[in-house]
Amino acid sequence: MQKCILTKEEMDQFFENLKEMDHTHARDFRTMVNPIRRDILKTIEYNIKTTEELMDSLNLEGDQINYHLSFLEQTFYIVNTKDGWKLTPRGVGFLNNTSIEF
Repeated sequence: MQKCILTKEEMDQFFENLKEMDHTHARDFRTMVNPIRRDILKTIEYNIKTTEELMDSLNLEGDQINYHLSFLEQTFYIVNTKDGWKLTPRGVGFLNNTSIEF
């Protein structure tokens, strides 16, 4: 199991992407209201996960996982690296500081 630590380049890209982010929170809410996306964050947690590992853990098909990963990546909760998916500081913050119960 490989631990999730963003490289300097990944962190720099994350902060650059944040400058272009829509700060109205509407898209964030639409992204994180979905329980599958929250489960993806919980599954990645502080590790690096490949798409295949996420598919197996969450029992999702390729199209399904890619759809949800796309939402999380576009809202800067995760980043796709050469080793796999990692949480960004924003993803870690959501995971540690948010509780959504329905």
